[in-house]
Amino acid sequence: MRTKLWMVAAAMVMLAAGRSFAKTALDLSEPKAAAKTFINAVADGDIETAKAAAIANEKQQAWIESLSAVMVSYQKLDTAMATKFGKATDADAEHDMFSGMRKENILKELEAMRVEIKDDTARFLPPKQEGQSDEDVDQNLVLKKVDGQWKVDVSSMNDGDMENMDQSKKFATMLDKLTADIESGKLKTRQEVMAAMMGGAMGEDHEGMDPTDTTMPAPDAMPEPAPEATPDKK
Repeated sequence: MRTKLWMVAAAMVMLAAGRSFAKTALDLSEPKAAAKTFINAVADGDIETAKAAAIANEKQQAWIESLSAVMVSYQKLDTAMATKFGKATDADAEHDMFSGMRKENILKELEAMRVEIKDDTARFLPPKQEGQSDEDVDQNLVLKKVDGQWKVDVSSMNDGDMENMDQSKKFATMLDKLTADIESGKLKTRQEVMAAMMGGAMGEDHEGMDPTDTTMPAPDAMPEPAPEATPDKK
């Protein structure tokens, strides 16, 4: 659950300062409603509500801003592609790559989860599978009750995601550029978008790239690491 819900956080982001977004209704009355409030606010760019629905220190609040910014950038890209090329199908490459970033898919997955409540802590667990114990689930979303309100405990999420915020800005900027290039007609097909995205992820501009090539470079095409220095022999 956490991997899919927050895989966007591992990658990509720029701050959402200066943008105007719709206000998300704040419902912290019970764990699932609070989790939905957090997800909706993050996906819709409502930073104020997202933070109000979370327990987070200063660094974790910056991560919330980052997570929100990349989701907003992706939603814009997804909308631009749907407008220009039609709704994505299972056969489209970006469907497999980004289905976990679509708000409706995240909310659908959340709705199917079980909620285990003990005292003032709620733990979200995947649907029960035969032979699997709840103790075997090492990735989960945790909410805590504070002053009668349920809030997402951001510390329960992947700390590694929070260390990648510097790299995330570049990816979000790339998503925004792809959106602009789709809207201007510069990128004319889904294949061109995917080729540009692959190139951007590799740090390349998409000018002159083969729009039909959406494969990652082969291992032998990657640069070899520099040899380690050896101490001088005396």
